[in-house]
Amino acid sequence: TSIPFTPQTQYALTDILNVYEPYSYYYPETNYDLQASVHSIKVSPDEKTILLQDDNNNLYICNINLPKPIESIELCNSATENYFDFYDDESILFNSSEGLFYYNFVTKESKQLLQETVPVYKIPMSDTFIIKTYDSILKTDLSGQTYWSYNSTETNLFTDVDISFSDTAEYMVISNYSVLLFMDTTNGECINSIEYTISNPSVLYENYFYFCVSDLQPKHTTFYCYDITTGSMVWSKQYNDLYIYNLIISKPDDTPYLIANDYNICYSYNALTGDAVCQTEFERGIQILSTTKNLSATVVSLYNGENHIFLPDSGTAVLSSVINAYPPNTQLTDIIWLNGAYIYQYLTLPMVTYYTQVETPAEYQEICNNAANPTLNDKGDIYFTNTEPVAKYPCSPSASVVLMQVSAEGFS
Repeated sequence: TSIPFTPQTQYALTDILNVYEPYSYYYPETNYDLQASVHSIKVSPDEKTILLQDDNNNLYICNINLPKPIESIELCNSATENYFDFYDDESILFNSSEGLFYYNFVTKESKQLLQETVPVYKIPMSDTFIIKTYDSILKTDLSGQTYWSYNSTETNLFTDVDISFSDTAEYMVISNYSVLLFMDTTNGECINSIEYTISNPSVLYENYFYFCVSDLQPKHTTFYCYDITTGSMVWSKQYNDLYIYNLIISKPDDTPYLIANDYNICYSYNALTGDAVCQTEFERGIQILSTTKNLSATVVSLYNGENHIFLPDSGTAVLSSVINAYPPNTQLTDIIWLNGAYIYQYLTLPMVTYYTQVETPAEYQEICNNAANPTLNDKGDIYFTNTEPVAKYPCSPSASVVLMQVSAEGFS
């Protein structure tokens, strides 16, 4: 018999077999055990080195091919993730108790840039970076040259700042407790400013900044989309009876989607218009949302240790057991997706787990080659036509393996 492989049959099948993995085959390559819980993680541009900051303000430099950190640095006492950054693949910017430093961890070259501690933000694809002082933000480089400085008359404007850069790094979004600034990184021009709260869930995609504001009395959420090149609002939409905790972007096809979650419900919205598309309710609460490096797939991580694949165009949620490797009831703070790898960051465990992508096991490939040639239509649906176990390799997002029996009654 011939059975189409659709999101509905896929969900029914994986619900029974508890086996599905849309990102090829991943292996827990390295587990970094530290002295304290991990506070934040940053990845080098070439994805070969990661920086781990623990709650004791130690900064660990880790080569992903080595089982232990290659070096550690003591940060300043009040350090957050904004007090260090990669300068390039082989060097970093960091704040110790003596000020801001440049350090090449390959050549061991070190240079003090400032005698005060300041948050630092490296501008992608550039030799320059942004630093924040008490009442100003400025663009500088390793020589100390100041390209521009933006000063504030409000003493608390830059008290607690988060900075995001556009894909081309020509624009940046600066947010603090009360104000959102859209700025040109070339000349420091402030394009526009609006009222904002830094705790609002937000995401920057291409030249658009999305955020939402939720209220409990009455329970509702308003979504906003701004064009950061002009500072103008593109659209806003209000939805009742939901309170949003996380907001990310996903693009499995030509349409970008906003993915958001209430306590145990995942929602999908058209990022171009703000219109609601679909939603899926889970039996357990949602810890975090994450997307793969190419934004093609959305992962919903639950508090019971399960990871589900959420399809934003249909609302189908597929259980994935292969990446379900962290201990149940262990709270995650982030999943960082790389090209061919991902990193788990735990909340209370002094541990970071690095998973790397490997080739599909040879025995599965052989089964697939010996199968009775399942057919693939132009929509990506796979049809199985034999009654022997078959290995299924969907075309998108990448290779995966499911062994199944196909009969007239359906999957078994």
